[in-house]
This record gives sequence, structure tokens and C-alpha cells, in this order.
Amino acid sequence: MAFAWVKRMFGFGVDHDVVSSKNAAVSAKASPTKSQMDLSEAEDLRHETQPSASKTKRYREYLLELDHAFCLLIYGSERIYLTPTEDQRAKAKRYAKKIASEELHSECIPRKPSSLPLLMRLLRLDDVNNDDVATLLIKDPALTSQVLKTANSPFFRLNDQSVDSLDEAIRRLGLGGIKRVASAATLQPVFQAQGVSKGLSEAVWNWALNSGASLEALSHAQGEDAQSNYLLGLIPELAMLLVNQELDRLEQNIAPEERILPMQRLSVFKRVAWKLCIQIREEWGMPEAFDKALYAMGDAMRLRGDALVYDAILLAQYAAVEASGKPPISIQKLSLLTESDEHLNTTVLAALKAKQNT
Repeated sequence: MAFAWVKRMFGFGVDHDVVSSKNAAVSAKASPTKSQMDLSEAEDLRHETQPSASKTKRYREYLLELDHAFCLLIYGSERIYLTPTEDQRAKAKRYAKKIASEELHSECIPRKPSSLPLLMRLLRLDDVNNDDVATLLIKDPALTSQVLKTANSPFFRLNDQSVDSLDEAIRRLGLGGIKRVASAATLQPVFQAQGVSKGLSEAVWNWALNSGASLEALSHAQGEDAQSNYLLGLIPELAMLLVNQELDRLEQNIAPEERILPMQRLSVFKRVAWKLCIQIREEWGMPEAFDKALYAMGDAMRLRGDALVYDAILLAQYAAVEASGKPPISIQKLSLLTESDEHLNTTVLAALKAKQNT
């Protein structure tokens, strides 16, 4: 089956009727609907080989709509509707330049999770039996406890039955599933420890879970090695918390009404995320192979190209906004922002939506 990997990854089937209906719309002979016109526009832009002012304008317009809805979701502030003043614009540029040009103090980088070395060993395992996985994990009782807690969380839980033992978790989730759960279990305490509000931390953590799942799915579809890509997909969102922490520090003596706006915070994140991610990767001793993907992500965030990590981030944003209400743009327009096409994006988003409704 073409999308068997999605079923294995998320632990349930995909609504192929959704995918089929989207494809049918492309070939329909009837008068074009709004969805069909969006799709036609997407195809026109996707086949443009040269940059154009029209394409750039539409790209920025759709991205702005998605980012606006996402900022409203994670910050929940009426300031989202304000237009920045010249002073706020200058501050945002200054902050981004400062964060990008200076190495964060070592105390600003989260301490490497004690379970990370064991997790990296787990991610390298392939074609092993359940006993081998259990033997490895049991060496870290704290991680084992966190794995069970995470396996029973709404995002990873397969059904209404709880997982009561490590052996049961491994048997039900499989090697791929236990790798994802262990990655999330290792990083979740780090997200919770950052000096930001609980609401923001939880929203960004949910964003990270969707991003990790999206990156792994996109990587599989591209035929890339995705052994560690779920973990890689969680790192940019951790950088988002670090950016907010640093901005809070820089603005601690500034009146609330004069601080930069939520959309500007997201903009600062996009300008500096690649560097913070690489600092985290180096500080924690994660695979150097991550750097190539993170550099590409940085280029894509500055509108200079495509990158699977950035695609995953955008899909995760869309999934988060869709779960809280109507998304501001269609999936066809979303697909103009990504390297991955509409068919794949629809499939991944359907899987994420079903997971959130489990």
C-alpha cells in the first residue's frame, strides 16, 4: 500500500477518501470550485522555474496568514492584531542580530538530558527483538518511567487501553514507535524546564510533537533515512522557547506596550533558529548529520529555498491551528509554501488530525 508507512508510523489508518477526493477535484470536468482554483494556482506556481514577483507576493501572503493564526494560538494575545511601530521594528531587528551574532551563554543552552546517550544508542538499533530493546531501556529507570508516561499520553496512545509495562509498550508500539516515544520522553522535561509561561511551553511542545511526526513522515516519503528524524523535528521548537526566553530577558526593563509584538517574536525565531539548533546539537553531541538539514531549514525560513525540516514545521503549525479552529488557508495554499506536494501534505495532516482525535 502506498501509504502503509503512515499507518505504521502513526498507529492507525489514513482516510484515503480525503486523499482521493482531493485528487478527483483536479481532474473534474465541472466548473472549477474555489478548491479547484486554489489547486490550479498551486500547480502553476509549483511549475514556475524562475522566481517571480507574483509568486513571492503570494508566498508571503499565505505564510503571513498561517503565521498570524499560529501566533494567536500560542500567545493568545490581543496584541497579535497590532501593527508594529518603527521603534518595535528597530528593536526586533536589533534583537535578531544580537541573538544571531553572539553565542548563547552555556547556561542558556539546556543541559543535555542524562538519557540522551542511551536514546542515541536506541535510535541506531535496527532489526532487533523486543528483549534487546527492553534490556537497553531498563538500564535507565528514569527514562523507562518517562517512556511509559509518554506512551499513555494522548498523542501516542493507540486506544483507550493504558500501557502498564515496558514490555507491553515495546510490543504494542514496535521498534519505530518506541523510538519516537523515547525521543519525546527524553526531551519533554527539557521543554518544561525553560523559563517561559506554562501555556506557551505546552503549546510549543504540542507543535514539536506534530513537527517530529511530520518530519519523519516526509523523510520516509522522500526515501531518506529517518532513524533520527523524529528527534531532529523536536529541536527547532526547543529553539523557539530559547528565543522567547532570551527576548524576555532583553525586554525585562521595557514597558509591556513598547515590547515587540508576537508576530515579531516568531520572525526573530525564523531568523536565528538554525543557529540555536546547531548550538544545541553541538552542546548535546547529537549527530553532525543534523547540521545539513538545519542549514537548509535556515535558508528556507529566509525564503531562499525548500527544506524538509521547514516543511515539517509548517505542517505542524497548520495541524495546530486546524485542531483549534478553521485554518486560515487551504491545504492547496499551504502546499505552495512547502517542498512536499499537496497529496503528501493532505495524507500527513489527515494522520495528525486522526491522532489528535484518538
